[in-house]
Amino acid sequence: MGDNIRLLVFRLLKGPKLAFGSPEAIEKADSKGHPITQIPEISLEESIDKLFDNRKQVALKIAGRLRSCPTWDVQILYLYDEIRQCILFGINGTAIILCAILVEFILKYAIFSKRQKDHIDFNSEAWKEFKGKMTLRTTIEAAKKQRLITDEMAGSLHSFANDIRDTYSHFNIQAITKGYYFEDVSVLNAETGQNEIRDIPADFNPGFQILAKSTLDEQTVWKVFEFSDTIVQHLLSQIKETA
Repeated sequence: MGDNIRLLVFRLLKGPKLAFGSPEAIEKADSKGHPITQIPEISLEESIDKLFDNRKQVALKIAGRLRSCPTWDVQILYLYDEIRQCILFGINGTAIILCAILVEFILKYAIFSKRQKDHIDFNSEAWKEFKGKMTLRTTIEAAKKQRLITDEMAGSLHSFANDIRDTYSHFNIQAITKGYYFEDVSVLNAETGQNEIRDIPADFNPGFQILAKSTLDEQTVWKVFEFSDTIVQHLLSQIKETA
């Protein structure tokens, strides 16, 4: 059977309280008469209605925090729109990756614009150099050489490349959730039915790591978007000065 859209919506509707266990442990606890609550099934249409209603309430709370795009340039505006849509719909991990794409693009765009300042028309041949040959790190150094960014800003961008871009692009979930703990977790002993309160590290199993990443993404996305927007605004001001 595998996964399907109904199970996807079910996962998206998970609340703040979550029961987690292997099928064998759940079956054993049930066979011994320990209380196991089963969530009643609702139709796919009802599930989606509930999902969008929940998401609407969250979107209304966070919409005012979303940064405006500082330019009408269609490529930059498109990336801002993608990032903001992801944040509104709670797709924060993807928003973080898109922020990394935005940072790399605006660096290349700024270098390109400075080199092409005397050309009225867009030079697609000149842009090819930026499309395939330059990595984020070489682009940072090129922007520093062109005096588009300071040494301090270059250092921040290299840290961003290591800690955010590489980690998220390669889905290094171990690095993302390192040191994260779930506190005061109620653990049921399937044999005795007794509950024990424990702090459980995220690396306890992959399921816990995914839950931890989801929470961390929600916290991290705002800092990453703010950093990316600051870089964009700085470089756009540099382009304007050299125009």
